[in-house]
Amino acid sequence: MRQVAVAPTFEVFIKGCKQEFRRDGVIYSLVRNQTDYLTGPKGELLVDFVGRFEHLKRDVATVLSEIGIDGELPHANKSKRGHYRDYYTSELREIVAERFQKDIECFGYEF
Repeated sequence: MRQVAVAPTFEVFIKGCKQEFRRDGVIYSLVRNQTDYLTGPKGELLVDFVGRFEHLKRDVATVLSEIGIDGELPHANKSKRGHYRDYYTSELREIVAERFQKDIECFGYEF
């Protein structure tokens, strides 16, 4: 059975994003950029539509409409959270800005 590592805090998770390791001459990262899954060798988007978690309900509705399915995504296990910026110290912002620069630029994110 595969074990999944769980970070005890958000800070530990973010700091772990900087870590890479080598195996058989290949560099692996604990966390990959989302653009790595969506772009070709020249950085071009390989998909017609990119849904965003922060607009999940709307974006799922867009996809369902496009493929001709009438439905709606239910919202289960809703939690109350503050704005994402409230969870970052200046050190954590720096780590994320450096580590995920490609995603931030591609998707227009900002702190």
